[in-house]
Amino acid sequence: MGWRTDADESGGRLLLGRGIVAIDVPASWAPAVRATLERVERCTPALLLATTEPRVVFLAEADTSVLGQFQLPVGARFLTAPTMLRLPLASTAEQGGTIWYCPPDPAHRWLFPAGAVLQAVESAAAGGDASARPRRAGNSLFIG
Repeated sequence: MGWRTDADESGGRLLLGRGIVAIDVPASWAPAVRATLERVERCTPALLLATTEPRVVFLAEADTSVLGQFQLPVGARFLTAPTMLRLPLASTAEQGGTIWYCPPDPAHRWLFPAGAVLQAVESAAAGGDASARPRRAGNSLFIG
């Protein structure tokens, strides 16, 4: 996929940064985020993390629309360098409790812009009504 990856004895790792960021959301939001992205074209690659409270991490292209954590709905996290994500080595594989929620497609190497993923996350967090989304205090939203 052309991503900056690394590997060790436990498998593959994606190093965020250099144009790739991620938005981490509760797994309960993931179907709505995915549906919103698929209405546009397809789902951006995403990982399901089998943690105590399952989470899904949607990969995105860094852009000026997402300036930091304070712009996300409560419950979501913005991830960038030096974050490292464990990668399953195949679309059906599991790596350290991580599986592909939306596997990458080599025919579509580009990622959704972070601003587009952010809008899908905001809509999911608000149950489909982005104007009612829970927000952090003292923030301003810029979607260019």
